[in-house]
Amino acid sequence: MTIFNISTLILSIIGSITGILSLIIQYLTHVKSSANLKFIIEDNSYFFNTDDFNVKEYKNMYAIVISTRILNTSSEPITIDKVKIHNPYILPLEHENDFNFTPKKININSIYQSAKIVPFDNATLPLRIDAFDSKLVSFRFLIDKSKFKKQYNYSLGVNLSLYTPRKNYFETVILEKYDNRLMRLSQL
Repeated sequence: MTIFNISTLILSIIGSITGILSLIIQYLTHVKSSANLKFIIEDNSYFFNTDDFNVKEYKNMYAIVISTRILNTSSEPITIDKVKIHNPYILPLEHENDFNFTPKKININSIYQSAKIVPFDNATLPLRIDAFDSKLVSFRFLIDKSKFKKQYNYSLGVNLSLYTPRKNYFETVILEKYDNRLMRLSQL
């Protein structure tokens, strides 16, 4: 073997090692910066009849409130552009930016103690979450009672869909009717 062949072999080995290291670094950078949201559905999530809450602007409707803690575990900020819910009996519904209400107080025991479940602040879409940050927000949906294909007295299961420019997220949520949820939480 000549010196020229040995130097060529050494250079090719060094080139191969640096190329493989570069690919590994690029892959790790991609994994670290890829979109990654985590959702924790909180106890102050429920559904209610708007007539029970005296929500005058929205008569004869059901309202769904999903309070969640959203954690951005990626190294890049992310923006949630659209939020929808659906189930087999409900057409897809989009989050209502402007729907606000005051939760009603109900008596929880014979001593006439009253309580209410206050949701997190209403999310305003688009919702930007910085890198390694979290937000406590509630997503709110309105359903016309005439569009309900089924009567829900105690619980309601919905599929929550969150849409971002980089990735879409899906979560199944089981909600209780407001009065039932409040009574159960007051017993804890």
